[in-house]
Amino acid sequence: TNTTGTADTYIYPTFEGTDVHDGKFVVYLGNNGRMELDAPASLTIAKNVTADSGLTAPDEDFTFVLTAQSKADSAVTAVIHTAKGQDQEVNLVFDTDGKAQIQGESGNTDITLKDGQSIEIPGMANTEYTVQETSIPAGFTLTGAVANPGSTGTFDGRDTVTGTVGTEDAQITFTNNYSVAPITSGDLNINLGGTKNITGRDFQQGDSYTFTIAAAQATQDAPLPQKDGEKVTSVTITPDSGSSAPFEFDGVITFSKPGEYRYIIQEDTGDLPGVDYDAAIYRLNIVIVDNGDGRLRLAEPDEVTNTAGNLEYPHNPFIQKWGEGEEVNAISFDNSY
Repeated sequence: TNTTGTADTYIYPTFEGTDVHDGKFVVYLGNNGRMELDAPASLTIAKNVTADSGLTAPDEDFTFVLTAQSKADSAVTAVIHTAKGQDQEVNLVFDTDGKAQIQGESGNTDITLKDGQSIEIPGMANTEYTVQETSIPAGFTLTGAVANPGSTGTFDGRDTVTGTVGTEDAQITFTNNYSVAPITSGDLNINLGGTKNITGRDFQQGDSYTFTIAAAQATQDAPLPQKDGEKVTSVTITPDSGSSAPFEFDGVITFSKPGEYRYIIQEDTGDLPGVDYDAAIYRLNIVIVDNGDGRLRLAEPDEVTNTAGNLEYPHNPFIQKWGEGEEVNAISFDNSY
């Protein structure tokens, strides 16, 4: 007999709650009884992004391929969680091979997540799965993937986590780091030199002229030219004929992050008899930007912002002569005899 007056069978199974992690399935019995069951264990795939010091990672999409053979030819409502709490339900369909894709009006697409996002897939209890990150955006490196609980997944050290969801919720967090390749003044065709001129006589045997380069006060951490691992802060030339001679600092400047870089170039006062030395001070101004794909480049003038002292860049790079402030075409030290 059915002395409680409830129905002979369970009817109206209903999910109660706003989150598949915290909600419950409630099964009503007739009109006066109920049975509660915990929601089946879910699998969450999460994306975490880091960046090298001095860099801001671009806002890229990261693609994942989830395969669960036991879910072949099925569908489930998954939830994409965002860092701002703007959750979105999506229909996740598994094909005949158990590969999951998000169903959309224009067709099915692979799972994509941005930094701070995750996708929670319910009904994955006791399900074997693989999750592979594919088509990693330029400049990013997959640095690791961690399963929680740890027993639910193993990272192969390359791009894939394989495991089994147990009876508890599991989460796989993939971490990608953004970095840029260094670029040199040579790569950018930046001239680290100038010209030495003399009037009143020609250069002659025994002449020697020294020039120095240093980081300007506004950008004191600007890297200096290096050759064979050693900093290059000066160059000496010994012309012995003619009235004009070029000079160039040996080595190259290596830029490893975006920013503004300024350099002071001047001539040392020598002791050649009868020679008046040029006290001019030149400043070489350079702005490097991140191209957003792991590469650095020279900024276009209209991209240059937030410079020290709000300096405006008519060109990049450009040279100023101390005391004049205006742009000059080249560095030139003029001596007279």
